[in-house]
Amino acid sequence: MKRTTMILTAAMLIAPAAFAARVDRRQVHQQERIAQGVKTGTLTPGETAKIETQETKLQREKRDMREDN
Repeated sequence: MKRTTMILTAAMLIAPAAFAARVDRRQVHQQERIAQGVKTGTLTPGETAKIETQETKLQREKRDMREDN
């Protein structure tokens, strides 16, 4: 019973960190794709502004969620 409790506790502590790392990695890749779109001209200035606004909103939500915990 003790071992199971220890394993579950460890999993609960590790899982959020792994999830956060995955989210951060996805955001980096998305920023790279946006930069590539701007560089190649496949994103218009308006599209870029819209995406950047959405990214800013997501970053704010992410920060707020971290502050709540």
